[in-house]
Amino acid sequence: MDILNQPVENTPSLDMVCNNCIANVQHSYRQTMRLYENLTRQVWENPYYSSAEIISGLGTKAADVLTVQEKLAQSLNGLVSGCVSCHQGSYTKNEDGTVTLN
Repeated sequence: MDILNQPVENTPSLDMVCNNCIANVQHSYRQTMRLYENLTRQVWENPYYSSAEIISGLGTKAADVLTVQEKLAQSLNGLVSGCVSCHQGSYTKNEDGTVTLN
């Protein structure tokens, strides 16, 4: 049986590689969008705790959490203009990492 001795072509087609690139970009965008939406809901739209309670509970990590949320929004809006709107309240980041809601 000659078929048992023939090498198998393992090189993916150019179309397959290009489609995988597109699928990875789309997946990454959707995952980043979900991350932003989940973080927004946890901090600003939480059904169990007020934003003030969550910000207080985060303590000196609050500024970092909100900075990540801001950067995610900027990144997403940089890819698709207006795809997310800031659901955040007004706040001030303090030097010690805490946040004061205005």
